[in-house]
Amino acid sequence: MKKYLVIFLMTICTIFMLGCDMQLMYVTESDDDYWYSEYKLFNGSDSKTINVDKDQVVKFDVVSEKGNLNLSIKDENGETCFNKNNIETSSFEFTPKKNGKYEISVDAKKHKGGFYVLWGQDDSN
Repeated sequence: MKKYLVIFLMTICTIFMLGCDMQLMYVTESDDDYWYSEYKLFNGSDSKTINVDKDQVVKFDVVSEKGNLNLSIKDENGETCFNKNNIETSSFEFTPKKNGKYEISVDAKKHKGGFYVLWGQDDSN
């Protein structure tokens, strides 16, 4: 009887954990001008606030092997300036219309891959 109870509890815990934020083999690094994350499984969300000038290009590189990755950018007033859903492997850019702080948010559902965000450097780097 105890054996079945243990199996039942392990099954319930596994199902519960799949619905929660989870990061498996998750590596992330960031600095004043970039944000990098790579993982085997990412289920949840993460964000970073950056300072950028008007017309400064923010570059994104995304690798999607499976799952779903959504990205949004909000300005200091909380208004969404940029939104991209179900991102496949691609590169794209965002150029702000005013100086200020912007929050980049990623939301992942069983996503395998990673992303790289670069700002604050000229094209020669």
